[in-house]
Amino acid sequence: MNENNYYLKKSKAVLREVRKSVIGKDDVICKVYMAIIAGGHVLLDDIPGVGKTTMAHAFANALGLKYNRIQFTPDVMPSDITGFSMYNRQTGKFEFKQGAAMCNLLLADEINRTSPKTQSALLQIMEESKVTVDGNTYELPDPFVVIATQNPIGSIGTQKLPESQLDRFMIKLSMGYPQIEDEVAIMKSRLENGKNTQFSACVLEKGDIEGIREEVAGIYVDDSIYEYVAKIAAKTRSRENIIQGVSPRGSIAVIAMAKAEAFLRGNNYVLPSDIKNIAVETFAHRIVTNVNGAAGTEAARKEITEILRNVPVPEMSKGGSMLKRRILYFICLAVVFGVNIFYVEYQIFILLVLMIAIPLVSWIMYAISDVSLGLSLQVNKNVVQVGNRIKIRIVKKNACNLAFVNGSITIKYMYCHTGDEFMINVPIKQGIRKSAGITDISADYCGNICVGVESIEICDYLGLFGKKKQFAGVTKVSVMPEETTDRYMEADRANAYYDEENEVYVKSASDEVSELREYRDGDSPRNIHWKRSSILAENDFIVKEYSTNINKTVFIVVDTDWRGEKSWRLSRMSRIYAEMMSQGLACAEAGLTGQYIVWDMAKADIVRVTFYDNASLKAAVKVVMDIRCGEGTVNKACQALYEDDRLEITTEPVIITEN
Repeated sequence: MNENNYYLKKSKAVLREVRKSVIGKDDVICKVYMAIIAGGHVLLDDIPGVGKTTMAHAFANALGLKYNRIQFTPDVMPSDITGFSMYNRQTGKFEFKQGAAMCNLLLADEINRTSPKTQSALLQIMEESKVTVDGNTYELPDPFVVIATQNPIGSIGTQKLPESQLDRFMIKLSMGYPQIEDEVAIMKSRLENGKNTQFSACVLEKGDIEGIREEVAGIYVDDSIYEYVAKIAAKTRSRENIIQGVSPRGSIAVIAMAKAEAFLRGNNYVLPSDIKNIAVETFAHRIVTNVNGAAGTEAARKEITEILRNVPVPEMSKGGSMLKRRILYFICLAVVFGVNIFYVEYQIFILLVLMIAIPLVSWIMYAISDVSLGLSLQVNKNVVQVGNRIKIRIVKKNACNLAFVNGSITIKYMYCHTGDEFMINVPIKQGIRKSAGITDISADYCGNICVGVESIEICDYLGLFGKKKQFAGVTKVSVMPEETTDRYMEADRANAYYDEENEVYVKSASDEVSELREYRDGDSPRNIHWKRSSILAENDFIVKEYSTNINKTVFIVVDTDWRGEKSWRLSRMSRIYAEMMSQGLACAEAGLTGQYIVWDMAKADIVRVTFYDNASLKAAVKVVMDIRCGEGTVNKACQALYEDDRLEITTEPVIITEN
């Protein structure tokens, strides 16, 4: 086990520990940890009671850091933070009394409720990790992290933080309200355990946090990445709706956060996707838009998102480093050659021969490996349940055993429904003919995932020759929701009756339409003939009368509107798919035929996927998850459903949405 793997495993252990205390906020937890190991500070902007203090305490315990909390109010003084000098009558000298900042992790709670004078006391602390009291400067413990919380702008008793202070926070996050299932887990944890609720335990040993930070600092950043970030920052300074753009400190913060993200993904260099994944949270609070108040925050995020969409993504290459090695090699070769001319010594001649022969042999081995190289991916399971991990094995198909020693494989996996892409990097194992490496990805969201080799960068033993190769072919993995039927839907009750004695829904065949008549008071809305009623005056309806029993199909309209940020839309669609599975199981268990109705953005028409039992239901869910999401899909699907001349809707369709 190398040091990088050791520190990566330790980091994963920290995240697992924090998740025990903070439920359902994996994305926020990960980004807070990234800011900590990148050497930055965190601002949490949210309403009271969503777990901001709990998160700070959990991180302090998991990392083994000394923790202080200061509750900011209008009467808090700067000396409460920095400390102060007190006269000692016994010694006749002034003695320094430490303030709250003398710790490893400082929680500045509700920072926007105190005076600007007190807020300014944090400027030197956050920038230099020092405090100055009465002309004396004191070093703060290393590491030192500030996690500040603030209530949304406009809350009673709050005031806006100055731009200079906002700029010192590496990242600004919002936790938001928990999901229903997460809130249930939180309530059970707090109410059942009461005051005995335990925060996360320490998982790091002495010196681990410093080692992790060194690993993060050593992550390679290509010149093209620096240029990419600079172009994004420049765009923020020239946009019409942005009054004040990103400072150079913001550009440095993005690079530092991207290094941390690359480290957590197991990469040894930064990818453009790492920049895009953290740019909004790192840049948005640093710009000033022409929109005031709480709406300004959302406007800033939209501006950064639009800039990311328009700035071209650079092609990754390590050609610069390879060029430097070549230049250095030829300089050394020229020096040895010159010495050999003036001093005819066999030792120098042998050195010259070796300097020529070794790169030549290295190139021959590299060329043989390059010609015969092939790659393929193998996954342990093509169908996994959400929350599990997808094991990926990279298989080399080279005809010879001469393997290059340097190389890395970039794996891209994409959620088919939203098109969101992620990259991970896997180093190639040396000297192994078949297996190039094993990695895994977390199946955090429901949906069909296409996994493939984006590219492979290879070079010879000396790093003098190399190239980037592309590979075609993908493997599809279906991440399925949990199979739960915690509720029966309106459509189920329209086609089944409730057996009170046995407390179950029992299939009841629907009635065949015998005649049409005008609506009467007391008629069920499900019996309205909507197509015929649409041509009548307002509030006039045609109702269907039934005679004999027949089976009907339950129509389930799936809302696939994915508008929003990446992490939000993926989690939203994951919940939609979970609800879709629950609805489908309810229909199947009631003995009913179900049909998913989904709007296909590519075909500009609805797609119907029919199921009648558990096996066909799972196949139907996979088909739905392959359909590309889009905007306004539920309205388009419902309209197309009602306008379809081939369809007689005898019951209202079930609409699966979060609204």
